[in-house]
Amino acid sequence: ALDALAPSVYQFYNSEAKPAAAAGNRAYVYSNIAEARRIADAAPQACLPYREKPTVPPVIAYIWHRYHDPPYAELSASDFQMFLDEGHRAGADAWAWWGGEGSAAHWLPGETGNFSEMWTERFAPLINAWSPAV
Repeated sequence: ALDALAPSVYQFYNSEAKPAAAAGNRAYVYSNIAEARRIADAAPQACLPYREKPTVPPVIAYIWHRYHDPPYAELSASDFQMFLDEGHRAGADAWAWWGGEGSAAHWLPGETGNFSEMWTERFAPLINAWSPAV
């Protein structure tokens, strides 16, 4: 049985600081999610010998609001929006956003780890304004 697929699509490169990275970032996010979508869509047929009425599992893209390499800076608004745009285009059903920081953020050099402030001031407005491309 397969409950869901959760491809990790952490960002490595800040495309605002390094515009040449933008196409690679988009391709990375899209291809990982599109492959998970392909596998999810094929799952019911593959599960038929084992389950009477198999369903298509959701694809839940696993993201983070920071770049994956040190110094783990927060994602730019355009790179975060790219997660949403490319994930939707590739067939993600949802996003799982890892965001625990608080006192566990001791590994973030020079950061206070104030996830609540970052969420309220930067990303909630972006997410609230986002709508999927048609």
